[in-house]
Amino acid sequence: MPARRLDRGSSGAYAPAPAVAADGTVFVAWQQGRGAAAAIDAASFVHGRWSAPRRIGARGDAHAVTLAALPDGGVAAAWVRRGQLEWRRLDAALHGTAPQRLSAAPAARPVLAADAAGNLTLVWQQGVARSRIVARRFDAMTVRWSAPRQLDAPDLRGAGSAVLGVDASGNVDCAWYQDGPQGLQIEAARYDAASGRWSAAQQLSDARSTVQAVLPALAVDAAGSATVVWQQFNDWRDIVMSRRRR
Repeated sequence: MPARRLDRGSSGAYAPAPAVAADGTVFVAWQQGRGAAAAIDAASFVHGRWSAPRRIGARGDAHAVTLAALPDGGVAAAWVRRGQLEWRRLDAALHGTAPQRLSAAPAARPVLAADAAGNLTLVWQQGVARSRIVARRFDAMTVRWSAPRQLDAPDLRGAGSAVLGVDASGNVDCAWYQDGPQGLQIEAARYDAASGRWSAAQQLSDARSTVQAVLPALAVDAAGSATVVWQQFNDWRDIVMSRRRR
């Protein structure tokens, strides 16, 4: 298929985020415009054709949209607007719940993930000078969000660049970089679906070999094993490191 433009606005469009549902429906959302005029628009690919773009997030410095496909063929979307997190659920036609606020300002860099039952995990950076990694869980049965929970250690300095991975049982792995007395290190926490609890943060990188570990990425296989990779500086060049949890 040839390349196709999805946005139709006269202002610029930025930072597209895709998601694919189990039935093959494709969702794409993006930032339309800049500054106070920036909103969140989306389009869906259903039955072999793209929909017209639809506004899913109102104007007001809206940006950093993230999507997670749902088992019913819909999608969950979260973004930052006026420094606060908002979210909503949408069907294949991009109709759904009204936007709901999930955090106070200043929030940044949200990441959203869904499990096979439609439960959601949302993590983001909270704060500016001393940013934290905060998580909330959405229960598909009760249709409610949990209270915010800080995942990184409260006695350390700022954290950021959180990533998520979900296994078939609904367990969730989260990794991020942590700034502390040993420099920038990679840390992780795990949500156990059976107990409904997050583990304490665990350091994955080795502080004896680096003080600058950044840009974590995470993948989970069908058996639930998680692989975290990151970039780190080893005194004379950047290298790529990995760590697995079975």
